[in-house]
Amino acid sequence: MAPFEVIDMHQHLECGTGLKGALDFGGSGKPLREQGDVEFQHRLSMMAVHNMRSAVVMPGNMYLRPNGLADTAQVNDQIAAYRDRAAERFHGVGIVEPIYGPAGYMEVKRCKEELGLVGIGFHNKMQGVPVDSPLMFRLIEKVGEAGLVPFIHALGNDLESIWQVDLLAKAFPDLPMVILDAFHDLSQVKSLPDIAERRPNLYFDLSMSISFEFMGKPQVKTVGADRFVFGTNFYSLPVMDTPMGRPLEQILESDLPDMEKIAILSGNAKRILGLA
Repeated sequence: MAPFEVIDMHQHLECGTGLKGALDFGGSGKPLREQGDVEFQHRLSMMAVHNMRSAVVMPGNMYLRPNGLADTAQVNDQIAAYRDRAAERFHGVGIVEPIYGPAGYMEVKRCKEELGLVGIGFHNKMQGVPVDSPLMFRLIEKVGEAGLVPFIHALGNDLESIWQVDLLAKAFPDLPMVILDAFHDLSQVKSLPDIAERRPNLYFDLSMSISFEFMGKPQVKTVGADRFVFGTNFYSLPVMDTPMGRPLEQILESDLPDMEKIAILSGNAKRILGLA
């Protein structure tokens, strides 16, 4: 168990029509509500083991979209409902597809005003629109106007990279953005300090830093602990019993000062999300 409070800024929940999302768990054949309860308790158990105060839960991106925006709105409703089952433990992040263009702007507003979500997530590799597309710039503007935080995946490919995020952050210097999965690609890790220096509104999650000592800690030392957040990229569909790698243990075992560990594990997340 961690000696410090922990907020996980990167968890996923499969949602939507077709995949059944929160109401399906491993094809067990059990009634859907019972399966959903198993999934819910599974996630809470993992969080308890790691002393996680709370977690940001966002949709996976494999949901079916035969009805377009209506399907996306249903996914956002499911995230809000999941959050409401334990509002003190979960913070919901919705999704709005860039390809919807202006038609999606009202859904951004609804995510904030009706559903009480804290952010909008983007996984552009799955959405088919580059992070630096004009569609993204217009949508991010609406996300900022709504008072929501963009959660942007940057695995390192033609559609989502930290170099594309760099351009996006330049256009919205006052909007905090959480960048997910940047540690998946070593070339991105090497470029991260320069981009972080130029764009002080960017915060990077450490979920894909499989070796914190090798990949994560040097960046923290160079950029500063106030720019990083803890994340696990945890899914309970398909079933994961533990987070990928040992991110929490490696941070705790590192020689970082306690105040820097606290900042990474919860302090920065509280500031970004406006938590007490």
